[in-house]
Amino acid sequence: MGFLKNAQSVPLPGFVPIRSQQSPPWKKGLRLYAAAIHANSNPMRSLKSLAQEVGVSVATISNALNHKGKVSAPLRAKILKLAKKYHYEPSAHARVLHGQRMPVLGIIITSMHDGLGQGFFEGADRAAMEQGYSSILSISSHIGQEISEMELQAVARFDALRIGGVLYLPSAAAPDDRVEQALTQRNLPFATIYRQGKNPQSPSITVDHRRGMHLVFDHLEDYQHDRIAMIASGPEANFMIEVFRERSGRADWQSWIFAEETLNLDALFQKQPTALITPSDEAGLRMSRLLQSVGKSVPEDISVVGYRDTLVASTMTPSLTTVHVPTEKIGYAAADWLIRRLRGEGEDSASVHQQIAPHLVVRDSTRRLG
Repeated sequence: MGFLKNAQSVPLPGFVPIRSQQSPPWKKGLRLYAAAIHANSNPMRSLKSLAQEVGVSVATISNALNHKGKVSAPLRAKILKLAKKYHYEPSAHARVLHGQRMPVLGIIITSMHDGLGQGFFEGADRAAMEQGYSSILSISSHIGQEISEMELQAVARFDALRIGGVLYLPSAAAPDDRVEQALTQRNLPFATIYRQGKNPQSPSITVDHRRGMHLVFDHLEDYQHDRIAMIASGPEANFMIEVFRERSGRADWQSWIFAEETLNLDALFQKQPTALITPSDEAGLRMSRLLQSVGKSVPEDISVVGYRDTLVASTMTPSLTTVHVPTEKIGYAAADWLIRRLRGEGEDSASVHQQIAPHLVVRDSTRRLG
């Protein structure tokens, strides 16, 4: 095989050596296509690269993305559009290192068992996602644990995670405003949902409970009921009593209000009520069972009305006429307001006291008289 050492490369007739061949046009097109795919699969990942493309400083890009500083609306829109195009995601570690809070909302809810808490969370989470935020849920009702203590622990965890703000559903059993104080002391923007917090100055997005009670009276009066009794308890009792006094039309209206914990059935039956208003669907279920246990039929003997429209209302027998609390709408409105506050948007970004109107759901536990 030694003769190969001295062999020369002699092209065969009609062939061009490969290394001297020019690439055909289709190869150039393939390279351009591959380059485009590479560019699209490797989006910009830094503020600097975004700033270079827009032709502004890194500080301007940061202010636009974080809704801070004096950035014109057209320029902010251009920067946000470019960031979305390149799937730009600010570094979470960089945010924390620079003392910024994360685009995350913490949500503190007592329970998810009755479906009420689920609605608040779903509404808040949807509003958060629409605005580029995430959400974290903390449930404060754990067996053997004091609710306020669990809520305080949640506040501490949220602060350690450097989340942006908190939506807080105050427990009906909350003894004071210690949770609201803890949020304020840690400079964690927050709003209470469903019910006003213990501190009347705390921002809140709540239910118009007075409107809910008026809807109940409208319904019962339309059904020809004028002997109406009420079970009053819980944090909404004050609203219920105020409206009951206005609508009962009785000088002795107070004697038609009973506390569930000390209820005397003989005293209730002496009034011969044709309808009974209860402060929650759970109370409506308990009262319906109690009435049935002593031979009273619902609604043939006594109509029963609940409040909140939880899973209990639609699944009990007979199904419960109740006031529907628009939980998803409240959660959405609260998250939307809080995020706008975090961004410094809106005319009044420091406080809010908004009430969402409920509506009545008529089911089988009420009947028309006559």
